[in-house]
Amino acid sequence: MYAGSLDSPEVVRVLAADSQAVYAPPGFLVFVRGTTLVAQRFDARRLRLEGEPMAIAEPVERNLAGFRAAFSLSSAGVLAFRPVRETELTWFDRHGAGVGVLGPPGHYRNPALSPDGTLVAVERASPEANMSDLWTIDARGVTTRLTFDRSQMPLWSPDGTHIVSRTAHALTWRARTGGDVRDLMPRLDPFLSPLGWTPDGRLLYEDFSFGAREDVWAQSLPPGGKAEAVLHSPFADTQAQISPDGRWIAYVSDESGRSDVYVRQYPGGDDKWIVSDAGGIEPQWSGNTELLYLGADRTLMSVSLKPGPSFAALPPVRLFATRMSVVRNAGFTRNQYLVAKDGRILINQPPPGGAPPSMTMIVNWPSRLKKGP
Repeated sequence: MYAGSLDSPEVVRVLAADSQAVYAPPGFLVFVRGTTLVAQRFDARRLRLEGEPMAIAEPVERNLAGFRAAFSLSSAGVLAFRPVRETELTWFDRHGAGVGVLGPPGHYRNPALSPDGTLVAVERASPEANMSDLWTIDARGVTTRLTFDRSQMPLWSPDGTHIVSRTAHALTWRARTGGDVRDLMPRLDPFLSPLGWTPDGRLLYEDFSFGAREDVWAQSLPPGGKAEAVLHSPFADTQAQISPDGRWIAYVSDESGRSDVYVRQYPGGDDKWIVSDAGGIEPQWSGNTELLYLGADRTLMSVSLKPGPSFAALPPVRLFATRMSVVRNAGFTRNQYLVAKDGRILINQPPPGGAPPSMTMIVNWPSRLKKGP
């Protein structure tokens, strides 16, 4: 973290932290070390810290990819933060009955099921170490660490022999055992997120740049030639998934003024249809004639497609309530659930009894510095 004066080009290095630093009257910098929210006295005139960091609260959630912590302060001495919460990977049937927990609780994100259904690859964060990596979990719940390079968003190759993921500098390609690592595409933009595969074997990915809208592209592997824009519009087009038979592409767009699930013909086709009711995110195909999505009230919804040469869908029906987040987090969250070929649904959500993400508020937080958290 650096500080400077508007009247001078000189800047001063103030500190190293695991999150953003926020100035708070009457003279503190508030930031995160590990998972602890701390405050340290700061001389704003001399641009230097004084004394030692003092704990305010723990544990505080951080976005490990963006190095942003979930806290905010007001000039009136009110502090709000979101605590760190673990999630659990649980199998459900279509009626919402739990049929098994996969592995221990952890800080999971973006699970991906191997084509043969034997392994789940998942992004697992370690907030204390300020990093995330990929792990695999087998049907017995045995976990195996796959990467040590801050990888995110695992995606299995169509034949199940390799995994595509995102690192700090590129989209990478590695064997399912963790070896044979190759860079596929340099990350020229902040976030390239692997989404899936086209019927002809090209990588479907999302390009999200700060200050720009999200678009969906397809690229041959190994990269050669120009990437093709699959979804490119003035709106945010994200979380695209192509149906198993390659006829349709489902995606999320804010064209309606909120996040809704749309379907287009693939490839090409100018017509599009909104299939969600009252908003929705994260479409997932269950075969060629059913599309699931997460409704705005955290309910998992089902849309049945009518057979025929043209697109026609029945109204969405409710499957069951979940505890998944309904915030569309571009560049970081591809999916919180997945559908197996046998119809089971694997959901990544807080364990039973865990509430959806909540905020904790502290009034007159400087008074806690003398007493501790």
